[in-house]
Amino acid sequence: MTLVAGDTVRAEAGQPFSLEYAGEPTRLEADGGTEVAVPEPGPGKEIRLGAGELTATVAPQPAGRPFAIVTPHARIEVLGTTIAVRVGPVSTRLEVREGRARIDGVEVSAGHYAEAEQGKAPVPRPLTGGLKGEYFDHEDFTKPAMTRIEPRSASMTRVPPGWTANECSRSFSTSAAAAEGPKASQAGA
Repeated sequence: MTLVAGDTVRAEAGQPFSLEYAGEPTRLEADGGTEVAVPEPGPGKEIRLGAGELTATVAPQPAGRPFAIVTPHARIEVLGTTIAVRVGPVSTRLEVREGRARIDGVEVSAGHYAEAEQGKAPVPRPLTGGLKGEYFDHEDFTKPAMTRIEPRSASMTRVPPGWTANECSRSFSTSAAAAEGPKASQAGA
């Protein structure tokens, strides 16, 4: 289904979903319990993240037209990167895994995070620790089908969107779309 201005996608707990933009490799993976809304078109792409958590891989955008994620606590401008965003009751957390992003005008680079909270300016801090996972297609475990490096911190520990703890491999299929705007799909569908 193609989303248009005014649409909202709400996922029940345990039901992750993804959004893709036609004509570019921008993809959002949202955990269950996440709410994403599409506002009226503006100079750049924008979504509103009302609740929950998502991981975004965003293609470089035209100059002066950043991809933005707006939450109740912050505005995040994604500058061609991979990030994770979590909206909590009183704050929004941004983790930058690759590239860079801005949260309320404060630049955050790869390997760092920042939290926006009312009355406090975000401060970039280094991510601590990490997790490397290798996933195999064959029982002989000779060559990984995929390697995933997932930064991890004490307040943002989770199984990646669309995965369950006991899965060894998973493939995502993408479909070519002719229409502008994000496409919604449930993981595993």
